[in-house]
Amino acid sequence: MFEKDVRHATIRARHIVVRGDVSDVEPRSDLGVEIHDDLRDSLVSLGYRTGEIQDLNRQRVEMQASEKELSELEVRVGAGARSFARDYPQVNLQLGSILIPNQRELKVDLRSFYDALGERGNVDPEKPFRSSI
Repeated sequence: MFEKDVRHATIRARHIVVRGDVSDVEPRSDLGVEIHDDLRDSLVSLGYRTGEIQDLNRQRVEMQASEKELSELEVRVGAGARSFARDYPQVNLQLGSILIPNQRELKVDLRSFYDALGERGNVDPEKPFRSSI
């Protein structure tokens, strides 16, 4: 809020109130601008949305960090499973047709589990293992 005249300035705020004259000013506001006296030679920009843009940018950065962390976890889990299957060959990891160990990895196939559920299992069995972007 400005109680007096404003001249030769650029103002950015969510809401701008000027109780005096405004001349050669560039007010940019997200929500609104109130000018109680004269407005001259000025360019008023409303809906600048700086707050929302900053929130979206922050959320994008957080999402990218989460995706990177998830990717790193997937790599570590895969490496751990391969290491376990390699280091403990005496452990039988075969669980029906759900867990299928081989030389390089331990595969999980939930189709037989969902088949046993019948109608309730009308879901893509691979969906839990795919990441959506």
